Amino acid sequence: MQRVVKSVFVQHSAQRMFELVERVESYPKFLPWCAGARVLEAHDGGKTARGSVAE
Repeated sequence: MQRVVKSVFVQHSAQRMFELVERVESYPKFLPWCAGARVLEAHDGGKTARGSVAE
């Protein structure tokens, strides 16, 4: 499975950004290139999710 890692500076708190990133299912609502996203597995250490990219 491929991984993408990217860092950027934002004007929001760490808590706010965590809440945004954690809501995987909502990605298609605010990421125009995201055609779909779903959580495959959730566990104490995080989540495994799958996303699809729009053309």
